[in-house]
Amino acid sequence: MTSIRARLLVPLLVGPLIVLALGGVGVYWVASSRLSEQLDAALSAHVRTLAGLVTIEGGRVVCEFSEQGEHSRPGVPYVVLDPSGGVVAESPQLRGFAWRPRPGPAGAVAIETVTLPSGAAARAAGVLFAPAREDETSERLSEPPPGTGAYAVIVAESLDGVRHAEAALAGALTLVGLLTMATLAATVWLGVRVGLAPLRQLGMAIRGIAVDNSGPASGRERATAPRELAPVYDELDHMVGRVEGAIARERRFTDAASHELRTPLAELRTVLDVAARWPDPERLLAAVLEARGIGIEMERLVEALLLHHAPSGEGVGVSVGPVALAEIERLGGEAASRGVHVEATTESQGVWRVAPAAAQVIIRNLIGNAVEYSPRGGHVRVFVRAEGEGGAGLVVENGPVALEQGELPRLFEPFWRRDAARADRSHHGLGLSIVRHVTSIAGLCCEAELVEGATLRMTVRPSPSAADRDGAAGSGSKL
Repeated sequence: MTSIRARLLVPLLVGPLIVLALGGVGVYWVASSRLSEQLDAALSAHVRTLAGLVTIEGGRVVCEFSEQGEHSRPGVPYVVLDPSGGVVAESPQLRGFAWRPRPGPAGAVAIETVTLPSGAAARAAGVLFAPAREDETSERLSEPPPGTGAYAVIVAESLDGVRHAEAALAGALTLVGLLTMATLAATVWLGVRVGLAPLRQLGMAIRGIAVDNSGPASGRERATAPRELAPVYDELDHMVGRVEGAIARERRFTDAASHELRTPLAELRTVLDVAARWPDPERLLAAVLEARGIGIEMERLVEALLLHHAPSGEGVGVSVGPVALAEIERLGGEAASRGVHVEATTESQGVWRVAPAAAQVIIRNLIGNAVEYSPRGGHVRVFVRAEGEGGAGLVVENGPVALEQGELPRLFEPFWRRDAARADRSHHGLGLSIVRHVTSIAGLCCEAELVEGATLRMTVRPSPSAADRDGAAGSGSKL
């Protein structure tokens, strides 16, 4: 697994190094070409100058530069040839030099890379020309003297100077390139290290997060962080807040669950202690029956706790209307004994895409909660209506209720009960909390509202989108 530093260093270094190398090669190529062009231009001018200094005087070929060395380029050897190829004049360095310029346009200079008799590489320039004729005794010769055809002048200059210049240029470019590469590497490494320093600070801040901390970093660290890391700090703050909220909710749930279990356990121990102290048959039988009742109560509480944290299962199409009518029929006797009037209206054949057990838990808890918490002479109304494409909405109303608007969110808190109901140990205060938990997992949303101030309306319907489901799940976990 590569680090962020390596992923940054590689492109930041490789790209400039490639450009630097290509630039060095380009500079070397241009400079080398320029040196060669300058050498060729100098040789071409020099050979033309020498050709202009070759004249015919009194039938004799005269090379003025051989007599007046100031006309010859210092250090550049030459050869003058007559039309038959005989040597008219030459420098010792080109004695035995066999290269000859090729015929071409008049006055054209031929240039090639050749090997000198000494074995050294050189550039040779040659031109074919007709020398000027001069005669001090007659204005014009009656016949052209021998050798007045195409003469040739050849000059050659060693490439050692160019090679030395190219080598010096290559060395200078290499040295500059190496220094530049080293400077670039150090600068990029330092820049990446400095640039990634806020990430190291963020990592240390995250490692220092405590459960009761409100954010991932102190105000000073956040103030000095780059703007690009501001969204990261914000999201970490939100994440820490959500984690702390979840931990706080789980802690409250655990505290409430332990409190709920402590009471029946204490009663069970008291009953057994009394039976052990006075072990007469009647007292023992009463203790066993009472212990059985306490055990049944604890079993229901544990089942409710397990259901509160159980997943809803895989979703299938469950018809809401028949399940609701079956639950109303099951609770009919209890509602009649409590004097609660129950009526149902099913207007839709819609379904919930949930596990059958999840649908039964939701409907049973909502209708059972409405029947149990309605006073004598109260009413419970159940509606099943269409929601979206093939979906269903379940509405359960009961009243009159003694609730205030500010208490509606607390209905979904585990173990929350109004004071009047706390004395009844058959109620654990987990029904609506279980409903909210199961609906949030099953992709449904559950809402509570007060109608006309005395009727509690509970509505369960499919969430419009995945985002709403996530929001419902998040809100359900906060209540």
